Amino acid sequence: MTHLKSLLDQGSLDVVLDLSFYTKSWRDEMRELIREHGKGKYEVLLVVFRGDKEVLWERLKKRNSLFEGVEEDRGSLEGLPVSREMLMGWLDGFEWPDGEGEVVVSVE
Repeated sequence: MTHLKSLLDQGSLDVVLDLSFYTKSWRDEMRELIREHGKGKYEVLLVVFRGDKEVLWERLKKRNSLFEGVEEDRGSLEGLPVSREMLMGWLDGFEWPDGEGEVVVSVE
């Protein structure tokens, strides 16, 4: 968070946060941080990627295959394998933005 605040305080760089923003309270907290540290220099644009659960699962299965046989040294791989149960639990608990000025991109 310190690095983000520093970037916002500078006010001279574009900043993209590639995060899940799983809850409305987290999104609100980040908007407030941007308002406070960005001093009006930044516009918040919330982009939401929505897709069918099965499409998302198929994509995750492909991504998960990258982790097969990789133990300690994952090199440039980021993240962790995600099981179907984890995905469904995450989707069921996700607080989808509604009326927050979001831009929705359909994933097929």
